[in-house]
Amino acid sequence: MRKVLSFILCIIMLCFTLPLASSCSDDVMPIISNYSDYVSNLFQYYFDEFDASHDETSSDQEQNEEPSLPSVPEYKPIKAEEYSGLTAIDPNKFDFGTSFFGNYAYVSRNGENFLLDRNGNLTKINDESDSTSPDIVVNDISYDKFIVSRDGNYGVLDLFGNILAEIKYDDIEIFKEIILARSNSETDIYLSDKLLHNVKTSNVTIVSDELLSVDGKIVNLVSLAEAEVGGFKLAGPPSDNIVKVTDERGRFGYCSYPDGQVLIKPEYFISGDFFDGVTYAFEFKADLLNMIFVDYPLLLDINNKVLFDFDVYAEEVLPDKITVFDRYDNCNVYHIENPDSDRFGVVFESGSEFIYKELNFKPKNNRVYGNYYIADGTDKLCSIENDALIESEFSKFYPIENLFIGVSDTGKYFLVDGTLNIIIDECESIEFYDGLLTVKNDGKYSYYKINE
Repeated sequence: MRKVLSFILCIIMLCFTLPLASSCSDDVMPIISNYSDYVSNLFQYYFDEFDASHDETSSDQEQNEEPSLPSVPEYKPIKAEEYSGLTAIDPNKFDFGTSFFGNYAYVSRNGENFLLDRNGNLTKINDESDSTSPDIVVNDISYDKFIVSRDGNYGVLDLFGNILAEIKYDDIEIFKEIILARSNSETDIYLSDKLLHNVKTSNVTIVSDELLSVDGKIVNLVSLAEAEVGGFKLAGPPSDNIVKVTDERGRFGYCSYPDGQVLIKPEYFISGDFFDGVTYAFEFKADLLNMIFVDYPLLLDINNKVLFDFDVYAEEVLPDKITVFDRYDNCNVYHIENPDSDRFGVVFESGSEFIYKELNFKPKNNRVYGNYYIADGTDKLCSIENDALIESEFSKFYPIENLFIGVSDTGKYFLVDGTLNIIIDECESIEFYDGLLTVKNDGKYSYYKINE
């Protein structure tokens, strides 16, 4: 009888709730106003390992009408391994753990669930809910927030179950504390749990933690005023305390950010962002015969000095057939689009000059990692110096900062340094997030910071 009454009550609440979800800015009364009692359930339903263990436990209990309850031995913590160049966040291992998804990871030890922060502090998660399930599904965990859905609508919770954005939107985008919630060609803009703006367009993207792009214009997050520095409008996100700007002609230059000192006046037709003190740019040049309006790309420093001119390929291809990518680890990868000899290369500093070198393989992510690059499609490591695949016991490599995760043919994971010396030898998995490693070994989980 109680179940019937509960079901009827739920239907009545739905009848009053659903009509309120008619627009992006309307208030919606959630079926559950706070999910703090369900946080542990939300994590467990989201991660497959918990699902499997839960199913096995339920099955075992159903088969035994009178289950015996053996005495539980005293829990003995297992010390985390010590590795060169790494510092354990917590001195002991966990029975279960996720990779960090912001400032926290979800961990379990001795039957209790916690949030582990970057400094090793543990916050116990409320596990006192009954066996009922919440009325939502967790679709993702990003920047310490749950993106959840119910009946095709999306919303956002914090890691303690508090609602940040009601579950009434068509689409959610998160970057740090900014939440973009889109519905009905409108966008609600939140800063944490505070609704800052409702704009009548869905063409909104996050540029940085203080800038948005709204209908193609870069605006200030708080005021929505078009962002300017040095008397010019912003044309991209700040990078290395430098930002690309544009004038009324649509030409590009650079200012220091946020003080607005003009470094390079807007004069370039196309340009990139500054990384490691170098950017690429195309000057305007009208070639009506070939219907091309750019000259060969240049590499520039912040003083507008030309470091390298791609006109070295003038005899082979037209300027629009050269693509230059952003600079990483003191190298710019470039692409020559030639039907007869399509290839990639790299420009790097050698002594007092910049030189170029063509590569045998396409670099994954269009970048290098120290003295190496990853061959796209194979995930094998290549040396830039001799441009050959590195012979090793690893079938795949994944770069993380100045290190590499290596995976063997047997599926074992290793961590190696920039000279391929082994730091972590043969474990079950290694995951990386923003300077932090999650290492699974012998079924237990440890967390490490990479030392500077």
